Amino acid sequence: MRYIVGGIVALLLLTSFATATNTIAQTNTLYAKGSGSGTIANSATNVAIEVGCGNNIVQNNVQNGYVSGSGTVTLEALNHAIAVGCGNQITQDNTQYANLAGSGAITEDAMNFAIAIGKRNEVNQDNSVKITSSGTDADVTAIQKNVALILGKCNNIGQENNIGVTLGSSDFDVDITQENFGLQIGKFNNMVQSNFDPTDDAFVFDVDQKNIGLQVGCGNDLDQDNKYWFEFGTGSLMDVDQTNVALQVGKKNNAVQHNLVNVWAGSDFTSTTEQLNLAAQVGKRNQVTQNNDAYLNMGSGNTATQIQKNLAVEVGCKNELTQSNDADLYMDGTSDIATQIEKNMAVIIGCRETGTQTNIQKATSDSADDSEQDVIDQTARNMLIMLGHCDTATQTNEQDAGQESDSVVPITEDAKNAAIVIS
Repeated sequence: MRYIVGGIVALLLLTSFATATNTIAQTNTLYAKGSGSGTIANSATNVAIEVGCGNNIVQNNVQNGYVSGSGTVTLEALNHAIAVGCGNQITQDNTQYANLAGSGAITEDAMNFAIAIGKRNEVNQDNSVKITSSGTDADVTAIQKNVALILGKCNNIGQENNIGVTLGSSDFDVDITQENFGLQIGKFNNMVQSNFDPTDDAFVFDVDQKNIGLQVGCGNDLDQDNKYWFEFGTGSLMDVDQTNVALQVGKKNNAVQHNLVNVWAGSDFTSTTEQLNLAAQVGKRNQVTQNNDAYLNMGSGNTATQIQKNLAVEVGCKNELTQSNDADLYMDGTSDIATQIEKNMAVIIGCRETGTQTNIQKATSDSADDSEQDVIDQTARNMLIMLGHCDTATQTNEQDAGQESDSVVPITEDAKNAAIVIS
């Protein structure tokens, strides 16, 4: 560890002698096209290090892989950047296009890694993937990751992952991973993390979206967002996990966490959606806003489970917490099973605290006869512990399970609020 610290100190000392504006621009453009069946594999890497003031690093990888028949397409992109000094700016971008006309496999892996040491630092990281297949059977794997570490004041981190998938049939297995990790140490920090994935059609779909943000200092602002919407055909399987993790230490901290899933499904569809927000703040005048949204419209013979959770810990004075879950489901068919589970849990320690927890659940079934009945099960929980004085706690559960005329729908609803306030 002492060698690492010594190296950083040496780089900082060098900045006093390196005052000129430095610019590094790196670009890799790869294009591969195979006529008929075949295998395409290409890899692109950029590495840059700058020491001084007014540093500017731009790294860009553009990859294209196309197979007109059956085969495999593998694309790998990697950017590494280190900037030491003041006024540092790092821009990293990976853009990948993969097209497979027949059966086979598509694998795309993109990663950005950046370290900035000094003041007025800015890091922007972006991964963009477009996958297209007109075939009838293929395995699709896509991995997107951004990692940014910043030490200094007036810091800004922007991280984004974007995947678009268009498939010719539903006989596809799709596995997608999107992750952002950001660490900022200093004051007046800002971090925005986003994952986005729209998909047209697939048979088996496994999605994992995750944002992790750590900030130490005052005037911190963190925004985390996961979005996923798609349309499924008959006989599909879907498993979506969305997670946001935030840790802020200092005063005047603000954290916003949001997860969204929007799905249109055909018949014989099985889905599990799990959304989790986890936040911890230490300091005064802290604010946390956590929100989960899930919407599903499905046909006949479907089984759907929507799970939403918010967990928060705040330590300090004049803290403000808002947690909300919203699940909306419509069964446009027969013999459907719907389960909705929402939970808010929070611990707030300090004075003049405000905690608001809300769960909203809605499930609607169209008409069905006795042999093709739908099933609805709703569970909502709020748990809040507040230690301090001049505290305010608000907890709300709203459950709405409806059926149209001539429907036979077994409905179970269970809502509970629990609050402990000690001064």
